[in-house]
Amino acid sequence: MQPVTYAITNNKGGVGKTHTVFHLAGAFAEKGHRVLTIDLDPQGNLTSLFPSHSPSPTAFDVLIGDVPLADAVRDTQFERISLVPSHERLEQADAFLQNEPDAQVRLADTLQEFAADNKAFPFDVILLDCPPSLSVT
Repeated sequence: MQPVTYAITNNKGGVGKTHTVFHLAGAFAEKGHRVLTIDLDPQGNLTSLFPSHSPSPTAFDVLIGDVPLADAVRDTQFERISLVPSHERLEQADAFLQNEPDAQVRLADTLQEFAADNKAFPFDVILLDCPPSLSVT
């Protein structure tokens, strides 16, 4: 079964996107769901809320195609919640992807491939903490 994916997005910063993702992850986990959070904001505030992660690879590495998504998933200190951490280089993702024909769908394709490659997909819910912009990421 495919996981349900929620993208928490707003073109303005400081409106609670990160805390919405953090608390939704907690609520889903309390209900027994396995949650993957992906920090797509270069500020990395969601990443800082999960201090037990390893710093690399990051969402940037996944988006530019250097690393498979599975290699970027990190366990957190919370049961049933995992994280793909952010990195400040995400600000440069648009420049890296500007000439890529699949730039607009790269993340969706990556998530679909990850689920297909892992027959027993380990997540029920995917939460995306999006940056405050209209960028490709």
